[in-house]
Amino acid sequence: MSWQYLAQTGAHGPQTDIIVGTPNTGTVSYEWATRLRTLNFPPGLTWGTAGYSGQPVDIARNIIVTNALRMQCRYLFFVDSDILLHPDTLISLHKHRQPVLSGTYLNRSPPYNIVAHLGKRSLTADTLQKRVPIDPIPVDEVGAGVLLIDSRVFYRLMEMQIVDDWYCIIDHNPKLEGKKEVAVFNSKEAIASNFLCPKCLDIRKESNVLLGNFFTYNIQRDKDEYEGEDYNFCKKVRKSGILVKLDLNVVVQHEVYRLLVDGNGIHSPNSPPTEAMRA
Repeated sequence: MSWQYLAQTGAHGPQTDIIVGTPNTGTVSYEWATRLRTLNFPPGLTWGTAGYSGQPVDIARNIIVTNALRMQCRYLFFVDSDILLHPDTLISLHKHRQPVLSGTYLNRSPPYNIVAHLGKRSLTADTLQKRVPIDPIPVDEVGAGVLLIDSRVFYRLMEMQIVDDWYCIIDHNPKLEGKKEVAVFNSKEAIASNFLCPKCLDIRKESNVLLGNFFTYNIQRDKDEYEGEDYNFCKKVRKSGILVKLDLNVVVQHEVYRLLVDGNGIHSPNSPPTEAMRA
């Protein structure tokens, strides 16, 4: 069942330095799979992948976070299923040793701004055209399409109780109709149980992973506003005193059906950009 995540990873195994996580909402393109296969990793570091489909993206991201922590990863690298990487994307981000660092990509619809906010405003694509090699810049929020996170950030959020609610969404009263019971734990309890639900082990004889509220999709229906799960995560990170940064020198492509959006605008992957696209 799509809402049950039993035995997604084994218990504590060998440490994996980098987990590449993809909250997949469906099929991926051949080009995306090829780019991922040719991705270069920092020398000497071990790596693994984690991908989930069929779940809301915020829950999928939280599942990936839990499994990355259970694998004792040092870095979690989110790559969305419509982002086309370059071979050295990860190496270029990793060399800065930042707690939270995003590569640069544009929205899939006009006006094709950079998926990042600074001062409650989106950064425009003009920022790319004027850029010179600079260090990563602090921003308020970024998308999680190509986002490298040091795992110590998650523990910082737990220690400061910014994220302190962990839940298991398996029904712990399956025989009582209309009385579904969702088990909730705090961060200390989650860490002590290796991020597995103790109640599941007692009731179901299987251990289900616990999910922390790192990524939360918020909708304020009365104000007709919404906050994406990635921007919500960035707000929590900044609340902890950690900077969120954007690397304008690491630019990746955003797929739009069979088209691409990048620093040259929107175009076919098989045709060179026109002069208008370059302008």
